[in-house]
Amino acid sequence: MEEWPEDCKLFCLTNAEEENTHVSNMVSAEAQEKLLDWRRERSLLSSQNLVGYVLRFIKKLLNRVNSDLQERVLLYIPQIRSAKTLPYITAKEKEVALRVIIRNHQSVRLPAARQLALKQLSIREDEDGLLRCQGRLGNANLQKDT
Repeated sequence: MEEWPEDCKLFCLTNAEEENTHVSNMVSAEAQEKLLDWRRERSLLSSQNLVGYVLRFIKKLLNRVNSDLQERVLLYIPQIRSAKTLPYITAKEKEVALRVIIRNHQSVRLPAARQLALKQLSIREDEDGLLRCQGRLGNANLQKDT
């Protein structure tokens, strides 16, 4: 009859000196994906509500992670700061969600190579990360959301 081994190696952790592990991550800036599947969304308003709730969810998750990760996420998605905890989406949150949707759409449909081709239009990035034309319209006395 065989005997069971004395040491179970299934749950043993190895020392850091014994094992060398190499991890590499590749991030492609050109592989931007659509935020929403527009075949499933009924309207822009319902999409804004959905993105508003997603921003709230991300904000709740950020409260449970370390501050370094919080700062990195907030650098990429600064709109999370305006998320509330009310049971409904506020008008401000809908505006923020619309900006997130537009920024994603611009990054998917207008990659950096195409932006360089449109340089003559004097397109600049505003404080929300949206691309805006700075030509004659940039000099006009219009509201920001026009």
